[in-house]
Amino acid sequence: MKKVLFSTSIILFFLLMGNKNFAQAVDETNFATRLLSITKLNIHGARSYFSTDAYSYGGNSTGTLNEGAIIDLYKYNVNNQNSTYLYQIVADSVCTSGYITDKESECQQIKNNFISLGFAQVDTLIAGSEKTILLKGDLKLSIQIKQSNGITYYIIMLTDIDKVARLIKLPMKQ
Repeated sequence: MKKVLFSTSIILFFLLMGNKNFAQAVDETNFATRLLSITKLNIHGARSYFSTDAYSYGGNSTGTLNEGAIIDLYKYNVNNQNSTYLYQIVADSVCTSGYITDKESECQQIKNNFISLGFAQVDTLIAGSEKTILLKGDLKLSIQIKQSNGITYYIIMLTDIDKVARLIKLPMKQ
């Protein structure tokens, strides 16, 4: 009896480990952990995460990068809110996740979440732009401010720079 239970447990464990969606959980503790988790998903995990009643599909666009690598940008609107989640796919992996909001307090909260995780602010890369860059290792968080129809939008994008380089086969500096 114990042997049957043990064997069944082992088989169940391997079946769960073999299921790619098993390890595709998103940590929703705060915005930072949510964006970090989304950036670790594959395309199936991302689609699954956003296929709930909380989000409505907002469309996607496709582009080409280095050596013909395809990059897809997907957009999901948060229902009953004026905010949107974004993610970019290269080679079936999410390499960038993002969030757009019209609330400055929400943007500041997200920035503070990342700072509390050890991200450090660096100078703006483009002089005169309304862009904030936070870095930690190979992760880059950019916060850009845009105006549209009299509304200020905060575009927050988290990119795994190393993952993007590997997926589009760019050499990384050592």
